[in-house]
Amino acid sequence: MHACICISDPKYLVDSPRSAKHWLYSEDKGQIRLRVRIRRILKLVNNPIMREELKNIPALKDMKIFRQPQGTNFPVSRYEWEIISGLIKQRLDSKA
Repeated sequence: MHACICISDPKYLVDSPRSAKHWLYSEDKGQIRLRVRIRRILKLVNNPIMREELKNIPALKDMKIFRQPQGTNFPVSRYEWEIISGLIKQRLDSKA
C-alpha cells in the first residue's frame, strides 16, 4: 500500500517506460490513455492501515471506499486525508 498524490491534471498520455512493466496484458502497453502523474509520498507495505481501523473512526464512516467499494482508487476529502495522515504520523512517530 502506498500513499500517493496527483501531481498533474488528467491528460491523454502514453505510459512511461517505468510504468509499462506493471501492465498485466502486453496489448495495453504503449496505449494512449487518460492518465495523471502521481508521486508516492509514503510506502505503507509493512504497516498498512486496515479497513476496520478506518471504519471505527466516526468521522470517516462516509468515505467513498465504504459506500462504493468496487474500485481500486478512491478520492478522499481534505478533512479525511488530515485524519488518515495523522494516523500515519502516529505510526511513524511510534517507530522512531
